[in-house]
Amino acid sequence: MRIGIDMHVLQGMRQGSRTYLEGIYDALLRIPNPHKWHGLVNSLKSWTPPIDAGGISWAELGTHSKLGRFFYGMNHASKAAKLDCLHATYVLPARKRT
Repeated sequence: MRIGIDMHVLQGMRQGSRTYLEGIYDALLRIPNPHKWHGLVNSLKSWTPPIDAGGISWAELGTHSKLGRFFYGMNHASKAAKLDCLHATYVLPARKRT
């Protein structure tokens, strides 16, 4: 299964959502599993994973805008990575990909 996680808040200021995602990120690196994990970030150009990314591959949302992520970024990244499931912390993509 290909699972995407919206991790754009790891590129921003310290906040509760960031702490939550750091916990998920850390747990994913510690557990062996058969899934393919995809971390979605605003831009790969400005992204350096905080620790060894192990089995996580990274995809770009292509925007820093909230509306851009909502209407374009998550849908585009989900389709490009052929995700089966997407975990977003506070918004869902504007339409469901089937």
